[in-house]
Amino acid sequence: MSKYLVQATDYKPRTPTEKTCILCLTTKPAAEFLLHPYITTQGKRGVRLESRCNDCIKERQRERWKIWAKKYPEKAKIVKQRYAQKPEARQRKRVWRRDRHLHLAYGWTQEQYEAEYREQEGRCLICGQEFAVLCIDHCHATNKFRGLLCNGCNRGIGALQDNATLCQKAAEYLKCRSI
Repeated sequence: MSKYLVQATDYKPRTPTEKTCILCLTTKPAAEFLLHPYITTQGKRGVRLESRCNDCIKERQRERWKIWAKKYPEKAKIVKQRYAQKPEARQRKRVWRRDRHLHLAYGWTQEQYEAEYREQEGRCLICGQEFAVLCIDHCHATNKFRGLLCNGCNRGIGALQDNATLCQKAAEYLKCRSI
């Protein structure tokens, strides 16, 4: 038997819900990787998973901070004091990240998001509950906007692979199996 046949039989395809971190080389669930918005040279927008897991990213940030803080102790002390005194700075950074994500992933502005949020009266289009923040639901094939959903409903649709047939089967299953 040739080495190619052995390799082919040993091949185990990864499910799309998993990814291998390039630093720690462990395969983890996709939820443990940050979403990374991108724009191609042709102008196509999309979102992909970061190549490093959240744990490795946090560890690297800690290491870099420790090195910098040892090199510049006075500046590190000032940064810590400012950060502790200004919780609004953290909020500004969160808002900036959200704006950047909306722009890169969907081509939206915060004003467009807020207008859609007001039009839906802050309610999820599936469960109808009111939320302070709603997720943008979009078709992964065309990247077209479908509506604003709560995190639970958006993840539920994603878990069912955006497949209407699977959603209907899940609904039928819940109806006939309800206790």
